[in-house]
Amino acid sequence: MITELKIQYFKAFENVTARGLDRLNAFVGRNNAGKSSVLHALDMAGLALRWNDWNRFQLKLKVEDLFWDKGDFALAFATDTGQTVKISAANRRQPIVDLGGARKEDFDSILILPDSGLGLLNRRPASPHEVFNYIQDRNYNNINALDILQAISFYAKRQERGVAQAEYDSLIEQVRAFFPELESVVSDRTEDLFATLE
Repeated sequence: MITELKIQYFKAFENVTARGLDRLNAFVGRNNAGKSSVLHALDMAGLALRWNDWNRFQLKLKVEDLFWDKGDFALAFATDTGQTVKISAANRRQPIVDLGGARKEDFDSILILPDSGLGLLNRRPASPHEVFNYIQDRNYNNINALDILQAISFYAKRQERGVAQAEYDSLIEQVRAFFPELESVVSDRTEDLFATLE
């Protein structure tokens, strides 16, 4: 499990560190605060770990356009087992991976990229079971963050699929910490089974 993440010279970030990460984490912030950039950097790390290749990056951008001219891209993360994995760029193209004693097989993560808005046009309700299957298949075209939050809520209440109520509550508290004026945050479904956030 990743407990700390450090990103250097990537998109809008010159040097940023996120500490105190847990099994489930929410990145909350206003528009253009860098939430997607954190996810994109993690996606780049996943591509380097899995395929040693950045050409599978989902967004239609040139990989070199994500990096700064004044410094080399680097991403490092610490795990709960005490290992530090470092991923950097050689010539702004080829990833260099230092597993710090870990094995690639030790890393199995789920990354949810933001919905571009186009998915709302074709959105249909998905059951919590479908949502988790989509996540396991890395198929994010048919689900969005609300579907995922609702599925986490569903399974947390039942203590199923490895999701504990405390983890869901922690996600909600992360949102409330950023928006202290909120009295409560509730993930639910409409009568047509669409996931909602109130």
